Amino acid sequence: MDDPKPETRVYLYGAVPLERFPQEGIEALWENNALWNSLVELDRDKQAAWEQALRNADPDYRRIAEREDEIEDELKKAFEDKRTARMLDQTRSGHAPRVAGANERIARLRADRRALWDEKKPARARARKAIDEKRLHDDFRAMERAAVRVDRGASRRDAWTSDEVHRNFKEARKRIQEIRKEKPGARLRFHPFDGTGFRCFRFRREGSHTDGVSFEALAQGKFKGAASFVLGPAERRGRRTFRRLRVKVSGGARKAGKVYALFDLVMHRPLPEGAQINNAKLLRRRTGDRFAFSVAFSVRIPAPAPVAGTTAALGLDIGFRRLPGGGVRTAALADDSGRLVEQIELPADFVETMDFVETLQSRLSDSAAELGRKLKPLLKAGAVLPEDHRRYRMVRSVA
Repeated sequence: MDDPKPETRVYLYGAVPLERFPQEGIEALWENNALWNSLVELDRDKQAAWEQALRNADPDYRRIAEREDEIEDELKKAFEDKRTARMLDQTRSGHAPRVAGANERIARLRADRRALWDEKKPARARARKAIDEKRLHDDFRAMERAAVRVDRGASRRDAWTSDEVHRNFKEARKRIQEIRKEKPGARLRFHPFDGTGFRCFRFRREGSHTDGVSFEALAQGKFKGAASFVLGPAERRGRRTFRRLRVKVSGGARKAGKVYALFDLVMHRPLPEGAQINNAKLLRRRTGDRFAFSVAFSVRIPAPAPVAGTTAALGLDIGFRRLPGGGVRTAALADDSGRLVEQIELPADFVETMDFVETLQSRLSDSAAELGRKLKPLLKAGAVLPEDHRRYRMVRSVA
């Protein structure tokens, strides 16, 4: 029997900024976003070069592809006509005469395009044999590596974050290649920068070539590049445990370009004992007109040791039992003599946290119900939006 493999999990903790997030950090996030867009542009350039090579290699494929381009142009025009028809008929209903006509034209063009796809597959396979695919792949990979490479003197990006952006791009490209089998026109999208993003940190012991340190080593700074991710001692405040966190948010290896930010890391639950922490991400996300921060730890957990076999084991009790110390026993395995073989417990601080979460959820539910009682009469009366507003019908249906 094979030994069970370690399991990798992600633990997400909230991070409360203790000062204004540095502008240099925002610029670093912008550069990461620009890297993604550069990779997407390279992918589109590659697809264009690939397509042109296929058309040059096979006349039948060129004829089919050019007809497909004509259909795509007609579809764009048909959708524009549909938008115009909606304005003229003053409705989005498909039963209106102008809108119904536009829908019929769109359906006809889509059927023609699907028929072309069936005809295009054998021609494409024939054209692929006539082009130098390896050269096209190698040229793209060279340009891709050049885009990901970090200029330590001028860039605010770091190599680890750039590698993570590159890895995300390759996964997205792999998914889009599967989608292209059914929808040949599918392609990766550019990401407009909205102030969000992440900064990646990898944890390695000095002299090691693989990621992974214990939580004790992380807290004590016993890993390579420890100055970029400094975790302070635990501090209990009410129901929560905090740790002061100092992270590098901009700059590479050169000291002059490094910029740091301070956070209170909310450790609402402990990391598993014996776990190996591979890496972490500082995430900046938008919530309305504000930004929220969090830290995600990628943790490798050792496989649990198998329970020694015994003929005396009788059964498993999964009933919850409150323990004297404040914890909760969730399951217990006992033998036929009543001796406890093994039990699974939730610690007291976890139970306390869950009680707090349930209380908070109850309060939020009450607040939502009160807000609903205030909004419902307004929605029914139509006082929220004027009748000529394009969302008026939706609001009425919600009411």
